[in-house]
Amino acid sequence: AAYFAIGDIPEAVRESRENFRLRPDAIRLRQQLALLLARSGAEDEALKVATGAGEREGVTPGLRWAAAMALLGLGRLDEAREQLTAIESAHGPYQGIASLYHARADLYEGRFAEAAARLVHDRDAEARAGRASAELVRRYLLARLYLLQGRRREARLEAQAIAAASGAKANNLAHAALVL
Repeated sequence: AAYFAIGDIPEAVRESRENFRLRPDAIRLRQQLALLLARSGAEDEALKVATGAGEREGVTPGLRWAAAMALLGLGRLDEAREQLTAIESAHGPYQGIASLYHARADLYEGRFAEAAARLVHDRDAEARAGRASAELVRRYLLARLYLLQGRRREARLEAQAIAAASGAKANNLAHAALVL
């Protein structure tokens, strides 16, 4: 986790592989390794790790998320959407993540209206729930989508909302500046 936090993904993957080798039944370690592999471009390996959980461990929402990320990276969008839909239907803590990645899949496929509708819905839901970080991510994606569509006014409004947010962190402010 520390290597990931400082951006040293190769070392984070190396350490996670070793941790998982030592404790292959630890579902949290399996999930961590699968997510890191998916984020580092090793989608095939990530998918094997994420889907390799035995019957005893079961398939957790975190493993489904890792599998979905790997499938997205492999361009297997329909299979990724199946994983994301399963996460959303479980109504657990990963539901918002699944919805975000559904929107990203829509963007990838050029389904901009669907992506925008999902992002607006989720942005508003995150704001009502007081989850500033999640709200700001959606605002940023919306702003980028609006720019792509030539909707500069809407993009500027989202960027200004990011910059004015009390929960905005440095990366959020950088995103707002990029959009502006």
